[in-house]
Amino acid sequence: MDYNKCFFGILVCFLSFQSYAINLEDYFNSSYSFDKVYFLCETDKGKFIALYGDVNNEKKPVSLFYSYGYKNKTEITYPSLDLKNSLKAFEYKYYSRPLTSYLFITFNNKGYSYTLKDTQENGVESISLGVRTLKNDKEYNFCVKVF
Repeated sequence: MDYNKCFFGILVCFLSFQSYAINLEDYFNSSYSFDKVYFLCETDKGKFIALYGDVNNEKKPVSLFYSYGYKNKTEITYPSLDLKNSLKAFEYKYYSRPLTSYLFITFNNKGYSYTLKDTQENGVESISLGVRTLKNDKEYNFCVKVF
């Protein structure tokens, strides 16, 4: 079995159902418009973090991007908005058993590893974003308010 295809299939399924009615242009200055915002949070410093992308006619994800920065001042966009197949810039891990599921969407950029964690245990859902320095392997969680 090709595990990359399996993980991609799980990600497509997850992203198809996990979307929020948020207008991304309210948070990030961009000349681009995107179909779905999958994750948006505010940090303790008043910055915003978002995971978003476009979908095809069947409502399946065809692109995925990460942005970080102050309202209307984007500091980081990963990968570049010009990238044709941005889904390949991310890694996905999924695990489930009865009453439990874990989804991790990860990417590395400039010495940091970013992991969006969506977990459900016994009906309790938790969504967070961890940023780990690759140099000293210390993880930080920045989101104080998840939308």
